[in-house]
Amino acid sequence: MLVLRGDLGCWSFSRVEDMFDFFREPEDVARMDPAYWAEKLVPGGRDSAKAYAAERAAAHVLQTVAGAERPGLSHDVEEVFFGDADLSTENGLREAVARFDERFPHYAIDENFRFPVDTWDLHRYSPWFLLACVVLPWAIGQYDTALVPAN
Repeated sequence: MLVLRGDLGCWSFSRVEDMFDFFREPEDVARMDPAYWAEKLVPGGRDSAKAYAAERAAAHVLQTVAGAERPGLSHDVEEVFFGDADLSTENGLREAVARFDERFPHYAIDENFRFPVDTWDLHRYSPWFLLACVVLPWAIGQYDTALVPAN
């Protein structure tokens, strides 16, 4: 197991006996794969590497509205979601959906329109996790360099 702890958070990886070998800077930088590395996180696994992304939530709302083509919908969504709603948290998004359904029930009843929040991917890799993916190979490279005897 390799644990990175500090200002970047606390990330515990487990895959092979020598995790330094796993994270040594590859010759092919494309091998650095946050999705694959997130699978090696314990406890919590890959989900612990992701964080709610408000910009993704807003994009899903707008995309759903754009595909609906219902008169007045854009205005009503603008009023509820982008007026006084707090989309900075997933709970805030869900509250906005509930408020929208409560204020404008005719969309769901008459037009069978809903926001499919449970099907949306509202998360992205945390910037701290992505930075850890860059720092680990670098730090192991520094360690390896320090072990090489000076001429």
